[in-house]
Amino acid sequence: MSKLDKIQRLLPQYSHKIAQKYLIMGAVGNISLRQGRWAWIKRSGAWLERAKPRDFLRVNIRHPKPKIARKISKEIDLHLGCYLARPDIKAVIHTHPKIATGLSDIL
Repeated sequence: MSKLDKIQRLLPQYSHKIAQKYLIMGAVGNISLRQGRWAWIKRSGAWLERAKPRDFLRVNIRHPKPKIARKISKEIDLHLGCYLARPDIKAVIHTHPKIATGLSDIL
């Protein structure tokens, strides 16, 4: 199995696990994975609980201009900023747990 095949299989699996743990609400939140100079990130509008391999876009970490029609996540700068600041990290997970979101409304 190639690295690309493994990434395309793992990202939806971990996306589904995040959803099963109630760490997201709807289409909010994101997951990305670094592979060398590339990062795979969920496209805009895709739901983690329903994610398919095609929902993840590959972008160059230093030049994130994908040449594809699907819209890249608005959170791209957050994820790529983490990778640029910390070359040692291989994944970024950004969620909006229901409990934290609910508490933020009352605080």
